[in-house]
Amino acid sequence: HQLTPAGREDLLAQVASEMVSGRYYSTQEKMALFLLGRRFASDTAREWRGEFLSAGQAQAIGGQGTQFLPLSADQLAAGVTISNPGQERLFAELNFAGNPVNMPAARRQDFDLKRDWFAADGTPLGDRPLRVGETAIVRLRVKSAGRYANGLVVDYIPAGLEIENANLVQGEQSVVTIDGVDPRQAMLNNNIQHVEFRDDRFVVAARLAGSMQFFYRVRVVTPGRFVVPPIYAEDMYQPQVYGRAGGDETLLISDGREGQAASGK
Repeated sequence: HQLTPAGREDLLAQVASEMVSGRYYSTQEKMALFLLGRRFASDTAREWRGEFLSAGQAQAIGGQGTQFLPLSADQLAAGVTISNPGQERLFAELNFAGNPVNMPAARRQDFDLKRDWFAADGTPLGDRPLRVGETAIVRLRVKSAGRYANGLVVDYIPAGLEIENANLVQGEQSVVTIDGVDPRQAMLNNNIQHVEFRDDRFVVAARLAGSMQFFYRVRVVTPGRFVVPPIYAEDMYQPQVYGRAGGDETLLISDGREGQAASGK
């Protein structure tokens, strides 16, 4: 709103601190932050200067508006310093991106998640490898600590599999029961609001409360050894409420020829 109240810089520091501790933001919060950032990024009237020090070498920085300076991993490991010789207050932000070395730990406080594999006839798959050409049924069990009207469950499928087009939601003719549960009936639960079968994941939006089960069918298409990604659940309007499990499993797929099957976990 083009206002410059006293203490504006202190309020900006407070917002920055909240952003560090916050994991998610609503659409409205994101828009407010975007407008705030755009306002400061476009404030190019003032010249500023500073000094960047890395590995004993100094580099003058400055100009008008926002400046970006790429840093290598070696520079960060050695330590970097930014000094401000001027009178104007400077704001510095460090952004970094990378891939975790280890799989994130399971989180079960809000949602306790479990994935099970079954053969096409409903019998547990056990430790045997899948074979190219066969189908399997995946069961997702979600136990919620509370009641969440806007729950979202996402199960990424491993490479080597694809979700079967003739899915359980559309009503298969074959009768299969898993632990006494008909997967077709389970997927007709009134609490299920939306289901998606994407190339790389199964997604279901549902009112999550207590214990629920979800099923989908996959077809085996490629032999090999594949990592099984984690299963994830969250409250879409409170994404800080979430659960995660799995990610440390390996799926073995044989080419289906006699004597070529692999075994193990």
